[in-house]
Amino acid sequence: MFFAIFSFVRPRFDKCFALGLLSLNICDIFFINYESELNYNCVVLFRTLGFILISYGFLPKLRNIKFNFVHSIVLLVVLGVSCYLIIELNKMLPSFSIAYLKNVLFYFYAIVINIVIAIAFYNNSIEGSRKSFYFLNAILWMLFSDLSYFVAYDLGFEKFYYIDRFFNIFGLGFLCLYAITPFAKIPNSL
Repeated sequence: MFFAIFSFVRPRFDKCFALGLLSLNICDIFFINYESELNYNCVVLFRTLGFILISYGFLPKLRNIKFNFVHSIVLLVVLGVSCYLIIELNKMLPSFSIAYLKNVLFYFYAIVINIVIAIAFYNNSIEGSRKSFYFLNAILWMLFSDLSYFVAYDLGFEKFYYIDRFFNIFGLGFLCLYAITPFAKIPNSL
């Protein structure tokens, strides 16, 4: 639904971004029958592809990244903690559901989402615009959605499917706000 609204509101849009939204919609279609191992792998694959395509537009900005010592230390600590948590999450999977492809997709998705979150935070701290704020919120809401999906599907807490849908709707809503908002720099108040 968000993809249709986005397509009508913005007839000329970035093709990679539109393909990313389409990939997220395909992901939601596979979510309907989440119990199937094939559908679960397709959900993770299309979700990862969606994040890659959505963040593709930020690649030219990343060429000019400059880190000072403090930023480098914080980045290394955050990535270290994130890698540790990813390994611990993978250990929480029931032993009967661990498959090679599932592990590969899980780790690939985790790497991609860490990169996309870093891009979103970097973009918001550098630009300080409403548009970058919407992108950061979209990525964070979608991350919460994916964590809820992990808890619901892999750990068996079925009530988290509702939380997953709630977070996913907010994430896609912020993503559409990001897409239709023109760039305007706002002063940082922090």
